[in-house]
Amino acid sequence: MKTPAGNTHLLSLLKKFTGRRIAVAGDFMLDHFIWGRASRLSAEAPVPVVECTSETYHPGGAGNVVANLAALGAIVSPFGVVGRDRAGQSLARALKARGVAGVGLLAAGGRPTTLKLRIVETGRRHQIARVDTEISTPLPAKLAHRLAAAVLAGRFDAVIVSDYDKGVITPEFLAALLPELRRRRTPVFLDPRTRQPEIYCPISVMTPNRGETERITGIKIRDDDSLRAAGEALLNLTEGLAVLITLSDEGMVLIESGGRLQRIPTVSREVYDVTGAGDTVIAAFALAYAAGATLADAARIANYAAGIAVGHVGTVAPTIQELRDALAV
Repeated sequence: MKTPAGNTHLLSLLKKFTGRRIAVAGDFMLDHFIWGRASRLSAEAPVPVVECTSETYHPGGAGNVVANLAALGAIVSPFGVVGRDRAGQSLARALKARGVAGVGLLAAGGRPTTLKLRIVETGRRHQIARVDTEISTPLPAKLAHRLAAAVLAGRFDAVIVSDYDKGVITPEFLAALLPELRRRRTPVFLDPRTRQPEIYCPISVMTPNRGETERITGIKIRDDDSLRAAGEALLNLTEGLAVLITLSDEGMVLIESGGRLQRIPTVSREVYDVTGAGDTVIAAFALAYAAGATLADAARIANYAAGIAVGHVGTVAPTIQELRDALAV
């Protein structure tokens, strides 16, 4: 089968993924999945009884970004905070299983590892319930500075900041980190939340979804003009090179400094679960750019990777071979 026009170049870029050194700093979590069948309702309450058939553990939040990068061939260094608990130990094991050492994860007393327990009905392939365990108060300034220093002790081709609003991405942390990375000319990619957007500066590329873009900028996205206005507002906020806005089934839009806007239509064929798709986007985008791709080509690669991710149930990191296959179709 002939590779589509334009994808031959994208495939050549994948060869440069292996060995790129990427740091991921942010809110690390453990995703615990209970898989089972629900064939009856409980006699105690009008809720389904799930007969457990298996349990799986996956790195979540910033950990899912790490898992995506590792699956694509990068050398990944995680930086975050976990508790001194079983969930933290399980997270470390889940990262190790993916070839990632968790030495950059600082253990903090009195702060549990963020844990998300999902119960999934395997027959109809949908979530029945989710239970969260977390404390999301901001890190103490001393711990935030220690974490930033740990990141800056390394040398990386790119740094990803994954903000899930669980307290790790604080003003103190970013103030100690971002200006020095800009001085080193290390590209920084940031997946935002909307509570404190004023701290996201300077960064290279922000990757918000539609809702995050609208809440940060106050601009309702209706067409290309409103998209461009929102993108320019984010570029002014971040002093960045570009903004990559994900628009669910409408694909994504890349807005570069200078006003160039490029729409990238979705390539997903069947959507089962959008869980973690944003993590896949930022991982593939940052890795492609670190491997020498232009911003536009990096966005196209990220779009293909996201199309693979949403075709699975649960938190799934597309492999480099899956990405090659998708580009070759």
